Amino acid sequence: YFTKNTPTPAPKMLRLFVGLTFAADYRRRLLPFMTGVLGVHWQPEENLHMTLRFLGDVSMNDAEDLDAELARINVPAFDLTPQGAGWFGVGDRVQNLHLKARPDPMLDGLKAQVDRACHRAGFRPESRKFAPHITLARSRQVRLETVQPWIEEHAAVTLRMGDVEAFHLISSHPKGPGRACRVDASYPLHQMWA
Repeated sequence: YFTKNTPTPAPKMLRLFVGLTFAADYRRRLLPFMTGVLGVHWQPEENLHMTLRFLGDVSMNDAEDLDAELARINVPAFDLTPQGAGWFGVGDRVQNLHLKARPDPMLDGLKAQVDRACHRAGFRPESRKFAPHITLARSRQVRLETVQPWIEEHAAVTLRMGDVEAFHLISSHPKGPGRACRVDASYPLHQMWA
């Protein structure tokens, strides 16, 4: 995707993030958790993924540089298990409801290498505390007290999402009232027992 010889003009900026995607049967395992909170916008099933690093609006040239750095990452495949529910927001205003990743040295190692690749490609370190997560819902107006029962209900959830065999550079595009995600580049992880 990240070539300058595309037949149609490339957009000037791409809204990018690095993440993990799931096969349809694993995405369907997330759907039962996406209910019980009024006033939030639940994500479309096809958009469900685990975010490792959000980059925001990126120029095509910077995307190509990042693509080259991400392709250098060499980590083993691993098993992904989300564990527990959480939220991001400002003050008591909730902007994001998600499932958290269970602490895992393999996932942490991949996240660290992604961060280093972003740094080598010229991106600044993240200014806020960030942890890999699967966004289930977004909101602009909902307050923490509204979502607290949902967070408590799912605090102990553990969900096996299968083997992670690749990570991806993903772009987000406006679609109706929300956004659609598209995998623009994939980077395989190596098999330890191959």
